[in-house]
Amino acid sequence: VGFSPRRGNDEIHENTGKRSKADLNSSSSSSSNSSSRSGSAIIRLNVGGRIFTTKRSTLCEIPDSMLATLFDPETPYAAPEVDDTGAFFLGRDPGSFELVLSYLRRKHLVQLNELGADICLQVLDDAKYFGLEDLAKALSTHLKKEAPVCVSDWFEAVNDNLGSIDGHLSAIGDHLKEVSDDTSLGDNLSTIGRQLHGLKKHIVQNC
Repeated sequence: VGFSPRRGNDEIHENTGKRSKADLNSSSSSSSNSSSRSGSAIIRLNVGGRIFTTKRSTLCEIPDSMLATLFDPETPYAAPEVDDTGAFFLGRDPGSFELVLSYLRRKHLVQLNELGADICLQVLDDAKYFGLEDLAKALSTHLKKEAPVCVSDWFEAVNDNLGSIDGHLSAIGDHLKEVSDDTSLGDNLSTIGRQLHGLKKHIVQNC
C-alpha cells in the first residue's frame, strides 16, 4: 500500500452536458470511491484474496495509523487500488489481518494467551506495517513473556522422558548381569542409566 496525492475530479464531468460511456464509468467509479471514503461508509476490503466488510470508522480508530490515513475522507492521499468488484485491495495476510481488525473493533486482542508464537509474529508484523504502535507493544510484551514458558515446558518434557529411560536402562543392565557371564554390557547400560539420572537432577535443579 503506497501513498500518493489524491487526484481531483476531471472537470469534464462538471462542464459537459453530454457524457460518453467512458465518462459515465469514470464518474461512477469516482462517486463510489468518494462514498466509500465518507464518514458512515461500509467498506469492503480484499486482503490477500479474502473479503472483509467493516466500517470506515473502525479503520480510522487509530488516528495516526496507516489505515486511518488511507480511509479518512479528509486525507490528501489516494485510496488503495480496488479489485474488479470494487473492494479496496491490501496485499497482506488475511489471517493476521483478521486479528488486526478485531483489535481495532475491541481495542484489545481476544484470547491473546491462546495465540501461538507464529501467528503473534505475523500480527506483530502487520501492526508495525499499519502503524498500530499499542498493538505492536502488546504483542512484543506477550512474546517475551511466553518465551521462558516454552523453554520450561520443553525441559519438563525432557525431564519426564529421562526419568523413564534411566529406569529402564538400569533395569536392563541389572538383568543382563544376572543372565550373562559377560557383564560389560550390563555395566555399561547401568552406567548410562546413572548418567541420565544425574542429568535429570541437573535439569530439575537448574531449569
